[in-house]
Amino acid sequence: MYIIIRLLILLLLTLPVWAEEEISFEEMQARWAEEEAKIEKVLREAKQTYSLEGLMDEGKEHPAPLALRNHLEQDPALQEDMKAVQEYIQERQEYGGIEENFESIFAATSIPLSSSGRPVYIVYPSMYCPVFVGAHAIWYWIMEQQPDGTYRNLLSGATDAVLVMDTQTLGYHDLATVYGMQNLCLYRFDGTTYQYISDTDTTENVKPESPEPSPDATSIPP
Repeated sequence: MYIIIRLLILLLLTLPVWAEEEISFEEMQARWAEEEAKIEKVLREAKQTYSLEGLMDEGKEHPAPLALRNHLEQDPALQEDMKAVQEYIQERQEYGGIEENFESIFAATSIPLSSSGRPVYIVYPSMYCPVFVGAHAIWYWIMEQQPDGTYRNLLSGATDAVLVMDTQTLGYHDLATVYGMQNLCLYRFDGTTYQYISDTDTTENVKPESPEPSPDATSIPP
């Protein structure tokens, strides 16, 4: 069933574009196979793969550290979202869908991202919530704890899976995100945050010179 759903999603994403090219159904199938092969190759090469749906299913067992939760809950860019989350939780609690002692919408899992010794977490929703969960893409934040106890957002967005690659840039593992079986994006650390590099099929095809740290770099926009 999952394979059927995945193919239907891929068809909906690609059919409008390919229809303009007037290609045959056989050519469409060949392109689907090519795109899936590209992503499967990167999945095999990844040091670690984090399925956001799988993480979210066990989210209640992995609440984010209190300071990290507070950081995100107080983020000015998330205030409208957090208001909608609270309304959703209150509504669910009224109907018994969520326990009264519910801790936080944010769950977290530690990930091996750098050799700096600083804790790094991938943060994700602790349960289904329409604010942070789309048709099948789920919001995530890659957060690094700083020496003073605060947190830095290295990368954030919405996708299906986050991959930690074997390759490194400036001491941090390169990252990839996979959306469906069509959209693969690669990211590299620039000294402050992760920056989008390419949506190519493999890191072997994208090897620019290591970028110099940029003090003015900002987080990847969602």
